[in-house]
Amino acid sequence: AGEGERLRLAIIGALLDEALVRLLQKFRASHPQCQIHIADLPAGAQLDALKSGAVDGAFIGAPVKHAGREVVSVTWKRERLLLALPERHPLAAAKAVPLARLQPESWVMISRTAAPAFRRQFDALCADAGFAPRIVQESDRVAAVLTMVAAEQGISLLPEAVSRLIRAGVALRPLRGEKPMLEHTFIYRARNANPALGDFARLLQGN
Repeated sequence: AGEGERLRLAIIGALLDEALVRLLQKFRASHPQCQIHIADLPAGAQLDALKSGAVDGAFIGAPVKHAGREVVSVTWKRERLLLALPERHPLAAAKAVPLARLQPESWVMISRTAAPAFRRQFDALCADAGFAPRIVQESDRVAAVLTMVAAEQGISLLPEAVSRLIRAGVALRPLRGEKPMLEHTFIYRARNANPALGDFARLLQGN
């Protein structure tokens, strides 16, 4: 009752963590009159929703190239990318794994449709290691990718935050000699006149 403002945000549910929750809580504390609507959408759908005006801003994950001049990007957090292995995989006992050693492996990955920028980053990492990954299965959802890894369908590369989604069947290990990071990006349209969005963007930039 009495809430006269609205802020519509899109997130990737699998990447929701305490840092984002604290940001939302901090914004609500300073804007108690603003109602926040959250939509859980994959990265590709987030960009479409933003351009159509269905959401005011989107936590899209990896930075998006060619999003258009009207789209503003704010990098607000960086996170390690880790190798996800079936817990019975021979390399699961290693403290760290060289990426080049994974050339013969089968990979299960988040789809290009769901996360195009992340998949380009993954392709570049493998190319630098001297191989093209053999991808045997894809999914639009991180939880499904983790389930396929646990079922020993293949290995994957995922943000560290996904460790909270599954407690058994998957071993997460860093890459030896590599410290790939996922930049978490918030995007919004420069011409969006919602004052709550402007305040939220400034909160992110000052985070």
